[in-house]
Amino acid sequence: MLCIQNLKNTKNYSLIFFLCLISGCTNSANHQDDIKNANIGARSMIYLDYLVYKNAINSDLTPITQALLQSTIQKVAVIKGFEKTSGDDYKIEDEMSIAEINQLCWMGNFLQEYKKNLPKEIDYSDVYLWVDTKQSKWKAKLNKVYGNEKIKDDCRYTK
Repeated sequence: MLCIQNLKNTKNYSLIFFLCLISGCTNSANHQDDIKNANIGARSMIYLDYLVYKNAINSDLTPITQALLQSTIQKVAVIKGFEKTSGDDYKIEDEMSIAEINQLCWMGNFLQEYKKNLPKEIDYSDVYLWVDTKQSKWKAKLNKVYGNEKIKDDCRYTK
């Protein structure tokens, strides 16, 4: 709701307006939902690219795969940040379908495959720690649902 709407019955408009500006007019209950919804949108970028990750794993390192690596690390940093700031022990995989988990798992496989090609002067350890932890959880969920059955585009079986 806009802060200006709160000014209707107030005589000291400038003080209220100033307070609204510095407070950001946020509702903390909606803040967490907004972050979770933004995270869904951010993850959707990766869902759309899972076949790119699947195919890139089997290719040589090229300027395109290097660019994809950098882009993916940035996307993961956003998703990781959204998960962390949403609070309430929110974990992205808790609200994902098994197909979505498989698609993110391909992204994790891609990042792990090309980890050795990252520039040494930039520390990506926090992103990779998050990915490695998630990758274990994602594969465990896939194993729980499918066991030894191989599904279409199964991220558990690469190369």
